[in-house]
Amino acid sequence: MMLRTALILITLFTSYIAAEVKEISSMKEFRQVLTEKKPLCIMFYAPWCSACKSMKEPFNQAAQSLKKEVLFVNVDADNEKFKEIADTFGVEAIPTIIVKHVGVLNKNQLIGALKGCVEPIKENPKKEEKKSQAKKPAKKVVAPPKKTKAPPKKSAKKA
Repeated sequence: MMLRTALILITLFTSYIAAEVKEISSMKEFRQVLTEKKPLCIMFYAPWCSACKSMKEPFNQAAQSLKKEVLFVNVDADNEKFKEIADTFGVEAIPTIIVKHVGVLNKNQLIGALKGCVEPIKENPKKEEKKSQAKKPAKKVVAPPKKTKAPPKKSAKKA
């Protein structure tokens, strides 16, 4: 009974998160989405693509986090009726995520938005951290020289 309740809760929670991502079902619907005033995040995917499947959860989580600010949509790039959309956005591989922003960004906003795209992705941050610490050479501890008193200066005798 408890397992059944847990499964129902997981299903409801997953459905709730997935509801934040709109699945495009027609060209008319896509054209309507393009008229929205807020930023648009489009994920082009194919149902058979394992990389697309692994992107689904982070994409859904981002949609959940930004649901008030950004509109998230999925487009099946493998579906012939959406070939025009994929061609318009220059999709050559899947998954492809495209962000359409309406309005002006300042330099810092643009750099911040793009920084995550160019930084290397860490598969397991804790594991990477341990590796980077292991590679660092041990620092040598050098004791400062001991201060010694200089011998007293001999006075020069006049001959």
